[in-house]
Amino acid sequence: MAQDDVLQYLRTYGLPKLTANTIARASRLHETLGEVRRAGYAVDDEQNAVGLRCIAAAIRDEHGQPFGAVSLVGPTQRVRGTDFERLGVAVRAAADEITVAYGGRAALA
Repeated sequence: MAQDDVLQYLRTYGLPKLTANTIARASRLHETLGEVRRAGYAVDDEQNAVGLRCIAAAIRDEHGQPFGAVSLVGPTQRVRGTDFERLGVAVRAAADEITVAYGGRAALA
């Protein structure tokens, strides 16, 4: 499903608001996806569950398309917001290493 199709679906059906931090507007999701593309990793800062944070990066196939991910998950006491960039870079490096070992093509930086 193309990104525009996903956004249209979300505009039609919405997003369930699971926590106060959940991204519940298609426009905000679109903006966040741009940030994820630029950084090469995604951050879930209590968007799915209160007290839980996640940082993830895609593992890519030989065409550069994502088919899996590497993630780091932990409680907010251990995965601090001030560590997002440092941890994100490390998670992306791990995903890129797995991508190359698998025979995939890493995303362009």
